[in-house]
Amino acid sequence: MKLKYVIFFATFFVIVISSCYYDVEEELYPTTSVCDTTKISFKTTIYPIFQSNCNFSGCHNSASASAGVNLEGYANIKANIDLPKLIGSIRFDSKYSAMPKNSGQLKSCDIQKIDQWRKNGSPNN
Repeated sequence: MKLKYVIFFATFFVIVISSCYYDVEEELYPTTSVCDTTKISFKTTIYPIFQSNCNFSGCHNSASASAGVNLEGYANIKANIDLPKLIGSIRFDSKYSAMPKNSGQLKSCDIQKIDQWRKNGSPNN
């Protein structure tokens, strides 16, 4: 009879201890977001990045064109996109002034999209 209690409690103890163990799914299966650079258009992909990070009031727009750089509209972005200064600045390359100024670096995916758009010939699409 005593042996039955020992087996019962041992089994119960093993079940309780093993049921308390859990893993954090994100740690076991980290998600790596993939940056889709296959369907990039100026209107829906590139210009919104520049609008929200570069050509808002007081920076690189037609009203203020900080450092003589206007990034408002296709023609202005196209005129600057192949200059090492623009790509170097958004990549935070030490040779250039980091942009956006007084802010964190653009998302890696946004930089990849800009670079791919440039490599695609900077189409006005």
